Amino acid sequence: LLHCTGGKSYIGISPLPHERFAAHQAGKGAAFTRANRPQALAAVVWFENRSAAASMEARLKSLARPAKLAWFGRSPATTELIPSTLSAGIGSLASRS
Repeated sequence: LLHCTGGKSYIGISPLPHERFAAHQAGKGAAFTRANRPQALAAVVWFENRSAAASMEARLKSLARPAKLAWFGRSPATTELIPSTLSAGIGSLASRS
């Protein structure tokens, strides 16, 4: 999760999040982060595999910003792994948006 200019957020996946954050800051990332420069690497959540991360990324991107931030607020510490079978309460967050 990146906090970007204009009070916006960006969610992406990478096996090397700190390097990817630096690339986004250098303007070598997604079009969104080129237009809304990243200000901080706000959260990193590790998943069992890339497929699980991509699935959660798509689900989170479908939520309104407050629900996305709430999910990250409820997720485990960045050093813990979220199993690919765990939905982490995303359904309950969607109803809050």
